Amino acid sequence: SGSAQPYSSYWHWSRAPPSCPASRLLADHRQNVMPDKMGEVVVCASCPEAHQKEVEAICLARGLHKAFDRAGGMVSKLSGSSAEWLGKWEAKVVMATVTAARMSGARQAKLVCIGGGKFCDLEMAQQPRLVKLIKNEMKDANFFVKVEWMEMRQFLREYTSGPPARNSAGQRAPGAGA
Repeated sequence: SGSAQPYSSYWHWSRAPPSCPASRLLADHRQNVMPDKMGEVVVCASCPEAHQKEVEAICLARGLHKAFDRAGGMVSKLSGSSAEWLGKWEAKVVMATVTAARMSGARQAKLVCIGGGKFCDLEMAQQPRLVKLIKNEMKDANFFVKVEWMEMRQFLREYTSGPPARNSAGQRAPGAGA
């Protein structure tokens, strides 16, 4: 009789042997859909309301991962005080970063934060805690996390020049232009 394994050791498709179709799909996804420089994922973690639509479009076009909450979005709807909001924001950033890193096989992450938002000072103060939470969730003390705060004009300069991201068919990502 086969005994059930505890939930913590369940099989997951990301640990499939190389011959498994799921493993080949993951490898294709890592190589073609999410090309990363030096094994790095980039997560846009914070953005002022005034720039969210534009930054969201750039993230989509450039293959950046978006973890900031839209004005009136899920985190803001579920939160009351700024302390409640901050915890939910942290959880969203940690999960977006860890998921992106695991899916791409990245060994480091860069969190891009665009200054000027309502909770910008609170988010900045949480930077050491956020890095620690990501490392803990990754279960890797050597996982490198860089948090970079910048103004919107710097974000535009860094993330709107050069070739746009391409999908697995070699086509430009949606919203990437001609």
